[in-house]
Amino acid sequence: MHTLNADSEGAARVAIVNDKLRDGLGVYWKYNSIERPVLSQWTHFLSGSYVVGIEPGNCSEMGRPANRDAGTLERIAPGDVREFSMEIGVFDGPEEITASEDSLP
Repeated sequence: MHTLNADSEGAARVAIVNDKLRDGLGVYWKYNSIERPVLSQWTHFLSGSYVVGIEPGNCSEMGRPANRDAGTLERIAPGDVREFSMEIGVFDGPEEITASEDSLP
């Protein structure tokens, strides 16, 4: 899990960038860290391949018992609705990657 650096309104940004792919390619997520206070990252290494997962969420990947013990297990009552928003985008090229890095708080 990662600790988020959100702005004063709770907006968090997360990105993964490969500077060598097409001269720089990345993907980013913008979301409300109050809605999703946990950011999990996982990796899978296999001969000849590599996979990384970035998962903003409202609970730890450690499972329901761990979240219950930590006091972070959330429940939604039957019939209740919760809405979340997220922006997902692409950085295409070094200029977009640098502009994004320069705008970080």
